[in-house]
Amino acid sequence: MRICKRCGKNILKNNYYGYCKYCRVLKLKNCIDCGQPIRLVSTKCPRCANKNRVVSEETKDKMRKNHADVKGKNHPMYGVRRYGVNSPGYKDGRTPFYQIIRNLPDSKQWRKQVFERDNYTCQECGDNKGGNLEAHHIISFSKLLDDFSMIIKGNFNQTKDNMIKLALKYKPFWDITNGTTLCKSCHKKTYCKEEG
Repeated sequence: MRICKRCGKNILKNNYYGYCKYCRVLKLKNCIDCGQPIRLVSTKCPRCANKNRVVSEETKDKMRKNHADVKGKNHPMYGVRRYGVNSPGYKDGRTPFYQIIRNLPDSKQWRKQVFERDNYTCQECGDNKGGNLEAHHIISFSKLLDDFSMIIKGNFNQTKDNMIKLALKYKPFWDITNGTTLCKSCHKKTYCKEEG
């Protein structure tokens, strides 16, 4: 066994580079002060580079003043909830309409009714494990959504609230005969059959 010249790890005898795989790939060299392995782009490790760093008292005072009043309750983001309007990803309240419909209490009620009708059992394989079941739309939800949008197509001036009210009145969304209970694996197989 040979020893790596930089990190001291054991390496194979036939390794003619004299460095382990890690040191050779990263193209490490040694710090000129302490001898620690570092990357080629610098001459000193971070510890040695900052050890002799000279900062003037004026700079230290500026740093103290800038950071003194932003700790704890004085921090501008203290107590700010970062969801909804305050979220960095917020885009003018543009939640997709299908997501709004799926999150309605009526949608959860439809799902529960389908499960109760099917006695919480997969209709393909008979699985009845809790947390493994999903409600499947026989006529796909996207098809129902397309039909709904064709019906209200002339009413482009609808607000989201009015659209939700119309969706609640649209019977095919809430028809439990259009639903069946499937386990996760059978649900995936069903989608594969529909796509293929």
